[in-house]
Amino acid sequence: AKRHRAKFFLERGAEPHLVTRDVSRLFLGSNYQCAQCHDHPLIEEYKQHDYYGLFAFVGRTSQLGDRRRKVASLSEKAD
Repeated sequence: AKRHRAKFFLERGAEPHLVTRDVSRLFLGSNYQCAQCHDHPLIEEYKQHDYYGLFAFVGRTSQLGDRRRKVASLSEKAD
């Protein structure tokens, strides 16, 4: 029943920039993709530090997989 939570990350290959972009769009209602490189020139609330704050949170997640069994799972990095 909890698989749908992991599926969000696994469908994106647990790639932190993709997950950050999609989380900001889907759950925050803001597209922070532009803020990956710079503060938004027209929307004052879209700051680069906001993007990387969210990125730091999702960046701790990585994808582990077993190609022979075609199984993938998520893990939290122990930084």
